[in-house]
Amino acid sequence: MLTGGFFVKDIPVWLSWISYLSYIQYAWDALINIHLKGRVPVCADPSSCEGLLAQIQYGSLGMQFGILMLMLTVLRFAVYLSLRFGAKNR
Repeated sequence: MLTGGFFVKDIPVWLSWISYLSYIQYAWDALINIHLKGRVPVCADPSSCEGLLAQIQYGSLGMQFGILMLMLTVLRFAVYLSLRFGAKNR
């Protein structure tokens, strides 16, 4: 949750790449996209918009789900390999 931007908004530049590894960020973006797209008015003048709703950027929902499925597959495969070849037989 820390790397997803929930607690810290101003992550240092040298640590900003970690946010791309956070599955929580992609799930949150997909959730915001599903629930708020088309329901929250878009500000015509960004300088006059304030608050949390003004910071929302709607991306591609397919890309968010694609990244989540890719993370699920890769991480499960990595766990399988580590358990298959890394665990000792008793």
